Amino acid sequence: MAHETAQVARLAGASAPHHDTDFIALGPDLVFTGELVGIEANIWSFRLDHFIIGELGDLIRFGECFTTLDPYDRFVLVNALGDGRQLASAPIWSKHQQQLTLAVAVIESFPRTDANHLPMDLALSDDNDLFITNGNLATVRGLDALPQKIKLCLSTSRGEMLFHPSWGTRIREYSQVFFGSPWLPRLIKLETIRMACIPHTGHNPIKPTTPLMAVRKVEVVEMLSTENVDGFFPFRFQLDIEGVGTWSREIPIYISRDL
Repeated sequence: MAHETAQVARLAGASAPHHDTDFIALGPDLVFTGELVGIEANIWSFRLDHFIIGELGDLIRFGECFTTLDPYDRFVLVNALGDGRQLASAPIWSKHQQQLTLAVAVIESFPRTDANHLPMDLALSDDNDLFITNGNLATVRGLDALPQKIKLCLSTSRGEMLFHPSWGTRIREYSQVFFGSPWLPRLIKLETIRMACIPHTGHNPIKPTTPLMAVRKVEVVEMLSTENVDGFFPFRFQLDIEGVGTWSREIPIYISRDL
């Protein structure tokens, strides 16, 4: 994370990116500022301005090792779109007059589940405990299950689940370097997009689903405060939900501040 720490120092006090630029992620180890400048068939083209996480060498290695990567790590995420795609092949990049450009072939958008048909799950209280209602463990299903699904999914760090090590987010890792900077909410939005758009096979290899299942696009992720309650920080999410449309909620997300 030395490169990322240097980036924070360089960008400290800087204004937010120009209105036509935002964060873009390519695989798990590359985040840069740039812009989606064209789409032709399944080819998305980008202007790459500055690396936030990773560097040119990492981009080269990503292309060289593409065929050996876990398919779950072959993706592009675009904050400005609130959307992301799996990659069909290794990226192609070029440099002209000091400007990097990047082209990626993407797979069509993965189908989502109608939020009104989300499966039943055990309900958790505000204290994150199971509770009893009418003599039985409380449950949630359908759209009522979505806030809890978002909370649990984004609060789980990648590597925490023994039998599904690729499941979860890098929010905790990002917070170690970027906490308090204007870039952390943008990185958390990228991770929310990944959970919404990139299918995972861990829980059901035969029938993969996106972790957030019903979220089509991530329109807004806003960190409401840097104050926490038992490690949970307040966020506001505005999302495009399958079967519902635009949907907005305040949901607490757990972010460990331990090294």
